[in-house]
Amino acid sequence: GQFQTLDLGTSGDVRVAGRDTIVFFCGTEPQRSERCYVDSLSHAAPIPVTPPGTSQAVVSPDGRRVLARVGDSVAIYPLDGGAPRRALGVRPGDVLIRWSPEGREVWVWTNESSASSLDFARVDPVTGARATLLSVVPRELGGVRGFDRPTLADDPHVYAYNEFLYTSRLYTVDGLR
Repeated sequence: GQFQTLDLGTSGDVRVAGRDTIVFFCGTEPQRSERCYVDSLSHAAPIPVTPPGTSQAVVSPDGRRVLARVGDSVAIYPLDGGAPRRALGVRPGDVLIRWSPEGREVWVWTNESSASSLDFARVDPVTGARATLLSVVPRELGGVRGFDRPTLADDPHVYAYNEFLYTSRLYTVDGLR
């Protein structure tokens, strides 16, 4: 196939958005807050799709919508233009992970998570319905002080995450006077 380089500057998360001619990414322009953009191979410049101050964003599987957090509010932004809609059911401490494979629910890492488990919920952003999706308890909890950057596959029982561990050394000394 054809190859084309897109200069996205200093951007963070870059994804192909459902359709193979649309690229979705979030980044920061000089002297501005982070926001998200779409870039089509036919456009001359990236088009902003979220307001400045976007801190989290996930693209729907069909590449037509993005769910994004701006401050404490979460909204669904159509990637082809149009007015955003407020997303219901997502709580202020939730971390947006991804849309479900069929694109009806959003999976979030909940603010109820503790140092001993990662708890995920599925949220319908249209109705606000919320239910437990999965709770992950690591095999070894010794030294675990927290988790970061969880991700879920289409099958939510396939996942990855980072652990923060307290580690130390214990020394024994014999014959000390």
